[in-house]
Amino acid sequence: LVTPMRGPFLDRARQLTDLSAPTSRTRVELWRAGIRMVEDHPALGVGVDAYLAAFPRYRTSRLTELEWGGTPAKAHSDAIQILATQGILGGLAALAIALFAARAVWRVARRGSPEARGAAVAAGAALVGYAVPSLVGFATVATSSLAAALAGWAARAAWLADAEQEAGGSAHTSGATASPRSVWHFAVGAAVAGAVWLSLVAKPLRAEISLAEGLRYPAGSRQREDLLARAAATAPWDPRYYTELGRSLFYEGLVGHDPDQRWDSFVRARGALMNSVRAAPEDGDTGVLLASVASAQAAMRPQPNSMNEVRQAFLRAVALDPLNPTVLVAAERGFLASGLDEDAREMALRCATAYPDYAPPLADLGSIALNQGRTAAAAETLRLAVRRQWRGDTAGAANAWNDLARASLTLGEFGQARDAADSALAYNPGLADAFGVREAAKRALSQGVGGRKPGRAGSK
Repeated sequence: LVTPMRGPFLDRARQLTDLSAPTSRTRVELWRAGIRMVEDHPALGVGVDAYLAAFPRYRTSRLTELEWGGTPAKAHSDAIQILATQGILGGLAALAIALFAARAVWRVARRGSPEARGAAVAAGAALVGYAVPSLVGFATVATSSLAAALAGWAARAAWLADAEQEAGGSAHTSGATASPRSVWHFAVGAAVAGAVWLSLVAKPLRAEISLAEGLRYPAGSRQREDLLARAAATAPWDPRYYTELGRSLFYEGLVGHDPDQRWDSFVRARGALMNSVRAAPEDGDTGVLLASVASAQAAMRPQPNSMNEVRQAFLRAVALDPLNPTVLVAAERGFLASGLDEDAREMALRCATAYPDYAPPLADLGSIALNQGRTAAAAETLRLAVRRQWRGDTAGAANAWNDLARASLTLGEFGQARDAADSALAYNPGLADAFGVREAAKRALSQGVGGRKPGRAGSK
């Protein structure tokens, strides 16, 4: 409070106590989701470290509006996190550990040497400082490791204090020389710790380094593919690496020119994504990406029942995460690309109902109406869409403005067509269709034609 950080610290404290602040509202929504998990799985929870996997079933549109574009992996409360993922039994076990640690600190503070008593007070204060914030947040690996080390020290110090008291003070000196048994225990413990470190730290770290290096290269490049494949091979239990590898291979297939190479990219993308789905079958984002690959394969080499399989794949992905706007929009656009307009329209309406301020579903509804020849209805819907929030979807914004330009040109509204095409080109200067619409609108305006052409109102 006496440092230059006083102002930011007080601002943060006020924000944490303000339940109307976005961060506080996010915490409350995460806690509610965790409590619902406990209600559904009271004994054992949803599974150790499975909050992320279980969360889509408990997602609300309110939380998505607050935390757009992601799926939280933590309940933002270690107490709720433990209950949600390990149930009441896990909660009782965690409470027992906390009580044992408190008892050990108390015994050292009462029976230990003067030096040990001072250390016990410091350790107890540190453990309280660790536990209290964890009730409304989550601890990092570093602080949790330190807390575990302090609790272990307290248990060992309490045992030594009891032994010394029983031996009349001789235990302190007798323990000065390590016995062969103690050396053996230390060696075994070090070996176990090394094995755990190798599997839980070294391999994931190498995989993360490969992932970070791979993402620096352009999408679809050979370097990116090789590094992502290395990351997936290093940590095959983590679905993220297979997902990114599949995404890169899918993009490679979309932008390729040689049909055989494109097909091979799609096949390898599907294989990588299937590995990801096996590791995390509840992930709707991966499911919808896998369905998109299947859609591209069906378009390239149609089979008798391929479109129905694609449709079912998208529906399964949406069922995994029914309120995820990213999944809903990806599914509706996958339906559009597959020629399943009615399914796309139903999915867009579903997303627009859940997120009325989100632009992409409205834009897709306008695109569907335009493709069906309902030009006036398309223009009206697209005007609503371009005033909504795009959430970083610049490609979608460019396409929506371009569709509005096309609809306005068809309706004879040449000034609006020119302006809409300008907006589309502002988002994507390389959009050739928008450039053509703008030039056509300019020619019509230069000829003195303005407003609406008779007989071109389009059908409702």
